[in-house]
Amino acid sequence: MLDQPATRAAETVVSIAAAIPEITRLAECVDSFGRDHRISASAVNDMNVALDEIVSNVVNHGGETARAHPIVIRMGLDGDRFYAEVRDQGMPFDPVAHVIPAPRADARRVPGNLGLLFVRALMNEVRYAREGQSNVLFIAKITSGLGPEPTPPFEVEASRADARSAVVALRGMLVGTTHTKLRDRLGALIDSGTHDIVVDLAETARISSSGFWVLFATRRRLDELRGRLVLCSPQPVVRTLFEIAGLLGEFTFAPDRAAALKALREPGGTPPS
Repeated sequence: MLDQPATRAAETVVSIAAAIPEITRLAECVDSFGRDHRISASAVNDMNVALDEIVSNVVNHGGETARAHPIVIRMGLDGDRFYAEVRDQGMPFDPVAHVIPAPRADARRVPGNLGLLFVRALMNEVRYAREGQSNVLFIAKITSGLGPEPTPPFEVEASRADARSAVVALRGMLVGTTHTKLRDRLGALIDSGTHDIVVDLAETARISSSGFWVLFATRRRLDELRGRLVLCSPQPVVRTLFEIAGLLGEFTFAPDRAAALKALREPGGTPPS
Protein backbone atom coordinates (compact mmCIF):
# COMPACT_ATOMS: atom_id res chain seq x y z
CA MET A 1 0.00 0.00 0.00
CA LEU A 2 1.16 3.52 -0.73
CA ASP A 3 2.45 5.43 2.28
CA GLN A 4 -0.39 6.67 4.47
CA PRO A 5 -0.61 10.28 5.70
CA ALA A 6 1.20 10.59 9.02
CA THR A 7 -1.84 12.06 10.72
CA ARG A 8 -5.45 11.53 9.74
CA ALA A 9 -7.36 14.61 10.69
CA ALA A 10 -10.33 13.41 8.66
CA GLU A 11 -11.01 10.60 6.22
CA THR A 12 -13.84 8.90 4.36
CA VAL A 13 -14.18 6.06 1.86
CA VAL A 14 -16.44 6.18 -1.20
CA SER A 15 -17.18 3.18 -3.41
CA ILE A 16 -18.66 3.79 -6.86
CA ALA A 17 -19.51 1.63 -9.84
CA ALA A 18 -17.08 1.93 -12.74
CA ALA A 19 -19.48 4.01 -14.84
CA ILE A 20 -19.36 7.61 -16.07
CA PRO A 21 -22.65 8.69 -14.39
CA GLU A 22 -21.09 7.78 -11.02
CA ILE A 23 -18.66 10.70 -11.40
CA THR A 24 -21.51 13.03 -10.48
CA ARG A 25 -22.10 11.17 -7.22
CA LEU A 26 -18.38 11.19 -6.47
CA ALA A 27 -18.24 14.96 -7.09
CA GLU A 28 -21.09 15.42 -4.61
CA CYS A 29 -19.11 13.43 -2.03
CA VAL A 30 -16.01 15.57 -2.66
CA ASP A 31 -18.07 18.75 -2.31
CA SER A 32 -19.67 17.49 0.90
CA PHE A 33 -16.30 16.52 2.38
CA GLY A 34 -14.92 19.92 1.45
CA ARG A 35 -17.81 21.74 3.13
CA ASP A 36 -17.63 19.60 6.27
CA HIS A 37 -13.92 20.21 6.70
CA ARG A 38 -13.79 23.78 5.38
CA ILE A 39 -11.42 23.01 2.53
CA SER A 40 -10.88 25.86 0.08
CA ALA A 41 -13.21 25.83 -2.93
CA SER A 42 -10.19 26.04 -5.23
CA ALA A 43 -8.72 22.81 -3.82
CA VAL A 44 -12.10 21.05 -3.93
CA ASN A 45 -12.63 22.09 -7.56
CA ASP A 46 -9.15 20.90 -8.57
CA MET A 47 -9.71 17.58 -6.80
CA ASN A 48 -13.02 17.14 -8.61
CA VAL A 49 -11.38 17.69 -12.00
CA ALA A 50 -8.54 15.27 -11.18
CA LEU A 51 -10.91 12.55 -9.94
CA ASP A 52 -13.15 13.07 -12.96
CA GLU A 53 -10.18 12.42 -15.24
CA ILE A 54 -8.96 9.40 -13.26
CA VAL A 55 -12.36 7.68 -13.07
CA SER A 56 -13.11 8.43 -16.72
CA ASN A 57 -9.80 6.84 -17.69
CA VAL A 58 -10.58 3.70 -15.66
CA VAL A 59 -14.02 3.35 -17.23
CA ASN A 60 -12.94 4.09 -20.80
CA HIS A 61 -9.56 2.35 -20.89
CA GLY A 62 -9.35 -0.06 -17.94
CA GLY A 63 -11.04 -2.95 -19.74
CA GLU A 64 -13.92 -5.24 -18.86
CA THR A 65 -12.36 -6.26 -15.54
CA ALA A 66 -12.26 -2.63 -14.43
CA ARG A 67 -15.91 -2.09 -15.33
CA ALA A 68 -16.96 -5.26 -13.50
CA HIS A 69 -15.59 -4.06 -10.15
CA PRO A 70 -16.20 -0.97 -8.02
CA ILE A 71 -13.74 1.89 -7.82
CA VAL A 72 -12.86 2.68 -4.22
CA ILE A 73 -11.76 6.20 -3.28
CA ARG A 74 -10.23 6.89 0.12
CA MET A 75 -10.38 10.64 0.64
CA GLY A 76 -9.02 12.68 3.50
CA LEU A 77 -7.47 15.80 4.94
CA ASP A 78 -4.07 15.73 6.65
CA GLY A 79 -3.10 19.19 7.82
CA ASP A 80 -3.05 21.28 4.63
CA ARG A 81 -2.96 18.23 2.35
CA PHE A 82 -6.26 17.21 0.75
CA TYR A 83 -5.72 13.73 -0.66
CA ALA A 84 -7.45 10.87 -2.42
CA GLU A 85 -6.38 7.29 -3.06
CA VAL A 86 -8.13 5.68 -6.03
CA ARG A 87 -8.15 1.88 -6.26
CA ASP A 88 -9.45 0.05 -9.34
CA GLN A 89 -9.25 -3.43 -10.87
CA GLY A 90 -8.34 -2.36 -14.40
CA MET A 91 -5.38 -3.24 -16.57
CA PRO A 92 -2.04 -2.07 -15.16
CA PHE A 93 -1.41 1.57 -16.00
CA ASP A 94 1.06 3.95 -14.37
CA PRO A 95 0.01 7.53 -15.16
CA VAL A 96 3.13 8.85 -13.43
CA ALA A 97 5.53 7.00 -15.73
CA HIS A 98 3.43 7.42 -18.87
CA VAL A 99 5.17 9.65 -21.40
CA ILE A 100 2.87 12.16 -23.08
CA PRO A 101 4.05 12.91 -26.63
CA ALA A 102 4.69 16.57 -27.34
CA PRO A 103 2.30 17.92 -29.98
CA ARG A 104 3.88 18.57 -33.37
CA ALA A 105 4.38 22.22 -34.14
CA ASP A 106 2.64 21.83 -37.49
CA ALA A 107 -0.32 19.82 -36.18
CA ARG A 108 -3.54 20.86 -34.53
CA ARG A 109 -4.38 19.49 -31.09
CA VAL A 110 -6.20 16.14 -31.13
CA PRO A 111 -7.89 14.30 -28.25
CA GLY A 112 -5.66 12.17 -26.05
CA ASN A 113 -3.74 12.45 -22.78
CA LEU A 114 -5.47 15.69 -21.80
CA GLY A 115 -6.81 14.15 -18.58
CA LEU A 116 -3.30 13.12 -17.52
CA LEU A 117 -2.03 16.62 -18.18
CA PHE A 118 -4.72 18.05 -15.92
CA VAL A 119 -4.07 15.58 -13.09
CA ARG A 120 -0.33 16.28 -13.13
CA ALA A 121 -0.81 20.05 -13.35
CA LEU A 122 -3.56 20.44 -10.74
CA MET A 123 -2.21 18.09 -8.06
CA ASN A 124 0.85 18.75 -5.90
CA GLU A 125 1.51 15.03 -5.51
CA VAL A 126 0.78 12.04 -7.77
CA ARG A 127 1.99 8.52 -6.90
CA TYR A 128 1.17 5.11 -8.34
CA ALA A 129 1.55 1.48 -7.23
CA ARG A 130 0.32 -1.86 -8.53
CA GLU A 131 -0.90 -3.98 -5.63
CA GLY A 132 -1.99 -7.46 -6.66
CA GLN A 133 -4.78 -6.96 -9.21
CA SER A 134 -5.31 -3.32 -8.29
CA ASN A 135 -4.09 0.00 -9.61
CA VAL A 136 -3.60 2.35 -6.67
CA LEU A 137 -3.22 6.03 -7.49
CA PHE A 138 -2.60 8.58 -4.75
CA ILE A 139 -3.12 12.29 -5.43
CA ALA A 140 -2.89 15.27 -3.10
CA LYS A 141 -3.59 18.98 -3.28
CA ILE A 142 -2.17 21.53 -0.86
CA THR A 143 -4.95 23.73 0.46
CA SER A 144 -4.58 26.96 2.41
CA GLY A 145 -7.21 29.08 4.05
CA LEU A 146 -10.83 28.25 4.67
CA GLY A 147 -13.38 27.45 2.03
CA PRO A 148 -15.58 30.27 0.67
CA GLU A 149 -19.06 29.67 -0.68
CA PRO A 150 -19.26 26.32 -2.52
CA THR A 151 -19.31 26.25 -6.31
CA PRO A 152 -22.93 26.28 -7.56
CA PRO A 153 -24.38 23.37 -9.56
CA PHE A 154 -23.60 23.39 -13.26
CA GLU A 155 -26.04 25.31 -15.45
CA VAL A 156 -26.25 26.21 -19.14
CA GLU A 157 -28.23 29.31 -20.08
CA ALA A 158 -28.70 30.23 -23.75
CA SER A 159 -30.01 33.54 -25.06
CA ARG A 160 -30.30 34.77 -28.63
CA ALA A 161 -28.33 37.86 -29.57
CA ASP A 162 -29.89 38.12 -33.05
CA ALA A 163 -31.28 35.86 -35.80
CA ARG A 164 -27.93 34.20 -36.45
CA SER A 165 -26.06 34.35 -33.14
CA ALA A 166 -26.54 33.28 -29.53
CA VAL A 167 -24.79 33.54 -26.16
CA VAL A 168 -24.36 30.44 -24.01
CA ALA A 169 -23.42 31.17 -20.38
CA LEU A 170 -21.89 28.36 -18.30
CA ARG A 171 -22.04 28.43 -14.52
CA GLY A 172 -20.32 26.09 -12.06
CA MET A 173 -18.14 23.06 -12.82
CA LEU A 174 -18.10 21.53 -16.31
CA VAL A 175 -17.13 18.05 -15.05
CA GLY A 176 -18.64 14.56 -14.93
CA THR A 177 -21.69 14.09 -17.14
CA THR A 178 -22.43 17.82 -17.32
CA HIS A 179 -20.64 17.97 -20.68
CA THR A 180 -23.64 16.18 -22.24
CA LYS A 181 -25.90 19.07 -21.21
CA LEU A 182 -23.56 21.53 -22.91
CA ARG A 183 -23.14 19.30 -25.99
CA ASP A 184 -26.90 18.92 -26.39
CA ARG A 185 -27.58 22.65 -25.96
CA LEU A 186 -24.88 23.68 -28.43
CA GLY A 187 -25.97 20.98 -30.87
CA ALA A 188 -29.60 22.15 -30.71
CA LEU A 189 -28.57 25.74 -31.41
CA ILE A 190 -26.52 24.73 -34.43
CA ASP A 191 -29.26 22.45 -35.75
CA SER A 192 -31.69 25.38 -35.55
CA GLY A 193 -29.44 27.49 -37.76
CA THR A 194 -27.45 29.37 -35.11
CA HIS A 195 -23.91 29.31 -36.50
CA ASP A 196 -22.31 32.17 -34.52
CA ILE A 197 -22.03 31.38 -30.83
CA VAL A 198 -20.45 33.09 -27.82
CA VAL A 199 -19.69 30.88 -24.82
CA ASP A 200 -19.46 33.03 -21.70
CA LEU A 201 -17.08 31.48 -19.13
CA ALA A 202 -17.28 34.27 -16.54
CA GLU A 203 -18.90 31.98 -13.95
CA THR A 204 -17.24 28.71 -14.97
CA ALA A 205 -15.09 27.41 -12.12
CA ARG A 206 -13.36 24.47 -13.85
CA ILE A 207 -13.55 22.42 -17.06
CA SER A 208 -12.58 18.75 -17.39
CA SER A 209 -11.23 17.18 -20.58
CA SER A 210 -14.69 16.00 -21.68
CA GLY A 211 -15.91 19.60 -21.56
CA PHE A 212 -12.91 20.80 -23.55
CA TRP A 213 -13.61 18.28 -26.29
CA VAL A 214 -17.24 19.44 -26.52
CA LEU A 215 -16.02 22.99 -27.12
CA PHE A 216 -13.36 21.72 -29.54
CA ALA A 217 -15.86 19.64 -31.54
CA THR A 218 -18.31 22.55 -31.60
CA ARG A 219 -15.67 24.91 -32.95
CA ARG A 220 -14.77 22.44 -35.70
CA ARG A 221 -18.42 21.94 -36.66
CA LEU A 222 -19.00 25.69 -36.84
CA ASP A 223 -15.87 26.06 -38.97
CA GLU A 224 -17.38 23.61 -41.46
CA LEU A 225 -20.60 25.65 -41.49
CA ARG A 226 -18.65 28.91 -41.94
CA GLY A 227 -19.79 29.98 -38.50
CA ARG A 228 -17.78 31.15 -35.50
CA LEU A 229 -17.29 30.23 -31.86
CA VAL A 230 -15.94 32.89 -29.51
CA LEU A 231 -15.16 32.25 -25.84
CA CYS A 232 -15.25 35.16 -23.43
CA SER A 233 -14.41 36.13 -19.86
CA PRO A 234 -12.54 32.97 -18.74
CA GLN A 235 -11.45 33.03 -15.11
CA PRO A 236 -7.63 32.85 -14.74
CA VAL A 237 -7.70 29.22 -13.59
CA VAL A 238 -9.85 28.21 -16.57
CA ARG A 239 -7.59 30.06 -18.99
CA THR A 240 -4.65 28.21 -17.41
CA LEU A 241 -6.39 24.90 -18.18
CA PHE A 242 -6.67 25.92 -21.83
CA GLU A 243 -2.95 26.67 -21.75
CA ILE A 244 -2.12 23.30 -20.12
CA ALA A 245 -4.25 21.56 -22.74
CA GLY A 246 -2.42 23.31 -25.56
CA LEU A 247 -5.75 24.66 -26.80
CA LEU A 248 -5.33 28.42 -26.43
CA GLY A 249 -4.52 28.73 -30.11
CA GLU A 250 -7.52 26.63 -31.13
CA PHE A 251 -10.09 29.17 -29.93
CA THR A 252 -10.91 32.85 -30.29
CA PHE A 253 -11.09 34.60 -26.92
CA ALA A 254 -12.66 37.93 -26.00
CA PRO A 255 -12.32 39.83 -22.71
CA ASP A 256 -16.08 40.19 -22.24
CA ARG A 257 -19.44 39.43 -23.82
CA ALA A 258 -19.70 42.76 -25.66
CA ALA A 259 -16.31 42.26 -27.32
CA ALA A 260 -17.24 38.69 -28.25
CA LEU A 261 -20.48 39.79 -29.94
CA LYS A 262 -18.61 42.53 -31.77
CA ALA A 263 -16.14 39.93 -33.05
CA LEU A 264 -19.01 37.84 -34.42
CA ARG A 265 -20.33 40.84 -36.35
CA GLU A 266 -16.90 41.59 -37.83
CA PRO A 267 -15.96 38.48 -39.90
CA GLY A 268 -12.28 37.70 -39.66
CA GLY A 269 -11.75 40.02 -36.72
CA THR A 270 -9.99 38.71 -33.64
CA PRO A 271 -10.82 40.47 -30.36
CA PRO A 272 -8.07 41.15 -27.81
CA SER A 273 -7.74 38.28 -25.35
